[in-house]
Amino acid sequence: MVLHPRSVMPSRLVWEEADGSATQSFTQLTMNADDHPLMKRFHRSGEEKRTLIVIPNSEWDEWLMCRDPERARTFAKPYPSELMAADPASLPPRPNKSTSSVSDIDQVLLL
Repeated sequence: MVLHPRSVMPSRLVWEEADGSATQSFTQLTMNADDHPLMKRFHRSGEEKRTLIVIPNSEWDEWLMCRDPERARTFAKPYPSELMAADPASLPPRPNKSTSSVSDIDQVLLL
């Protein structure tokens, strides 16, 4: 998936540890994507569909300074699908059942 680069807030932080060393950390905020035109196609059938919450540059200061939980929730909006692009990925090869070293009957008997 490709996101519009000017709309993505950097989420990487550098923390200074007690011993003076630096640790890199990041957080990804997500939300349900069952109704998102693109992101609802991801994840296996039956699994909850999730998408990243992307705060536009123009809203960073307001979001970071927000102290009202209800107002903060208004920033959690699905990223517009028209600003996303996705290409199908090839599926990994599946094991060939006919070349299995243990037959189905042997598997049942092993149980």
